[in-house]
Amino acid sequence: MATKTISIELDAYEKLAAAKTGPRDSFSKVIRRTHFERETPTGSDLLEHLDKLFTSLPDDGITLEDALAGLPDDPPVTVNPWDEVEHGTDEQR
Repeated sequence: MATKTISIELDAYEKLAAAKTGPRDSFSKVIRRTHFERETPTGSDLLEHLDKLFTSLPDDGITLEDALAGLPDDPPVTVNPWDEVEHGTDEQR
């Protein structure tokens, strides 16, 4: 089995060592058992981030609400060129 040498900070090493279940447990097994949760961002998270971004910009009188209100109501609709291939044209049906 191939191996890779990594450098980690002492506090991370101590956490790995503490997670070992016994003397025969390896760091690789500890890492494989670990579940790294990554929270899926929501629309609310995005708005919060944008609000912080607008707050950190120089004051030009435009608020996040103003910027969002200036967006078009509906996104442009694009035609899928594969629709004709998948479903055929009226003449082919």
